[in-house]
Amino acid sequence: LYVGNLAPEATEEVLCSEFGRFGPLASVKIMWPRTPEEHARGRMSGFVAFMERARAGEALRQLDGARVLGHVLRLGWGKKVPIPPAPLYVHQAGAISAATGELVAAPSGMPFNAQLAKAERKATGVFSSVAPPSALSSSSGG
Repeated sequence: LYVGNLAPEATEEVLCSEFGRFGPLASVKIMWPRTPEEHARGRMSGFVAFMERARAGEALRQLDGARVLGHVLRLGWGKKVPIPPAPLYVHQAGAISAATGELVAAPSGMPFNAQLAKAERKATGVFSSVAPPSALSSSSGG
């Protein structure tokens, strides 16, 4: 899903919290401002990919026009992206798979966006997460 009109304070964690309620997420990306003009606009955009299209459709219906951090979200279908074998994020409460009706496991406890080594991902089929840019910049002093 394309997510437009994001507040400047929005983080990947915020998107995971808001969108993860609808089902396991394959990826979350915020298009961070790069120029002074983009910063001055006071809004950003991003993308959220679900493991299952039906979950994305439900999120689109319920969150298009929703207010998050004081900004009204504008959602639309994004282009197709590759889906990993396992979700990068599952909401704390877990979610029911639309395809199988089974409970998808809750998060592993690893930090948000912490990627396992490529060889380990290939061997185990497990995908997790790495710290978002906001966490990295605050820990590096910049």
